[in-house]
Amino acid sequence: MTAGLGGGVPVFVPCREADGWQPDMERAAQYLTPRTKALVINTPNNPTGVCYSRPTLEAVARFARKNDLLVVADDIYTSFCYSEPFLPVLTLPGMKERTVAINSFSKNFVMTGFRVGNIVAPEPIARAVKSINDSVVYSAPAPSQRAALHALRRRKELAAQIVPEFSARMAYGAQRIRELPLRSSKQQHLVLKTDTEYRRWYNKGKKRAEQVLFLKIGGSCCEDSETNTITAAMSMPCRCRRMEKSELCGGRYSEGRC
Repeated sequence: MTAGLGGGVPVFVPCREADGWQPDMERAAQYLTPRTKALVINTPNNPTGVCYSRPTLEAVARFARKNDLLVVADDIYTSFCYSEPFLPVLTLPGMKERTVAINSFSKNFVMTGFRVGNIVAPEPIARAVKSINDSVVYSAPAPSQRAALHALRRRKELAAQIVPEFSARMAYGAQRIRELPLRSSKQQHLVLKTDTEYRRWYNKGKKRAEQVLFLKIGGSCCEDSETNTITAAMSMPCRCRRMEKSELCGGRYSEGRC
């Protein structure tokens, strides 16, 4: 959508479950044209949850350098690489001058409503972004800026509270989802069956299925018809106000930790 506002045409390169949802740059080369200007990546990824490995990011860097592409790195979930530390692509050789790293306080600091973020980019691009920002937004509200400064100053302390909480939710969600009939269920990306497969399962065992609730966001961002996947989010705690012991939370609501 943003590319379209600038007259660009976004071209989507599919990632495959068989590849661990890591981008395949040989496949990406098939979509390359003389008009290609930039490559957009997102790691940790939404919606798959996968963190791009060092070999993957090195392949991305080689691809960008070889084809003289700008890399727009959607680095929004940098705190949520659980198996290994997050690796910014701009730190790889030859990438600082051709990378725009986009960051946000919404995810790492759970500040979604504050609408504040930042970029790290070559100076000419930063100046252009500033000019557009001044015309469209002007500036973030003062309370949001103060909150962002507070978050940065206490980033290590806050991360020590936020990251384990989401890690625990993910692990617990994975455990519960594995009890459902899935195509796959890994620690960092959980793949649910599509509606058609769910209905088939529902008809075979309605009593069990009636305990399951699917909440889906409309559109293609969280559902992939090509690979038959639906993404599960662990961003909200369970609220079991009507049950003394919830099947979903395992009774932790009574302890105030659901």
